[in-house]
Amino acid sequence: MKKLILSAFLLFINFSIYSQDEKKLDKYLKVFVNKEFNANQTISFELKNPGKGGWEQASLYFKNAFVSHGFSVVDSKAGNPKYTIIVDYAYFYLIYAYKMQYAKLAGSIVDNENNLEVVGTFTYQEKFDLDALPDVIASKLSKHVSSNTNTPKETNINFPSKSKEDKLREVKLYYEKELITKDEYEEQKRKILSE
Repeated sequence: MKKLILSAFLLFINFSIYSQDEKKLDKYLKVFVNKEFNANQTISFELKNPGKGGWEQASLYFKNAFVSHGFSVVDSKAGNPKYTIIVDYAYFYLIYAYKMQYAKLAGSIVDNENNLEVVGTFTYQEKFDLDALPDVIASKLSKHVSSNTNTPKETNINFPSKSKEDKLREVKLYYEKELITKDEYEEQKRKILSE
């Protein structure tokens, strides 16, 4: 009986101390971007200290959160993203909860096409859960659409007198060789099929 009460108490403490609520996220999350940042551009994620543990899991949460908010997320090794978000955090293992606890998140948004200028930052100095914080950051950043001329260009691929089948094969090849993004591939495919 004592073990059951102790387990229930520890679960209560875990959920009450470490759960994320919107007020806490808004209170401790600081997001700044300058007028050059444009949420319509491609982004990638990198860890400031590549040897740090927990990044594999954290990067998945960040990528999924940003994609769900309309960002075009690419692997920096596979393409040339406009922005790279460089992330750093502290982490430790909660033995009683059998999970990693993340804290002190810091991120810099670097413009890869403008001398690696930092165009934005975000910080969260408290403990956080991966299922909540990346989503809130992505939501806040998604509202920043610059009016500058760096919006994504429409990709148009010319196919001199080829059949639809040949055109589709060629577009697929461009996509597989990572010469065009998935969005550009889908757009071209749609155009070819509607001809």
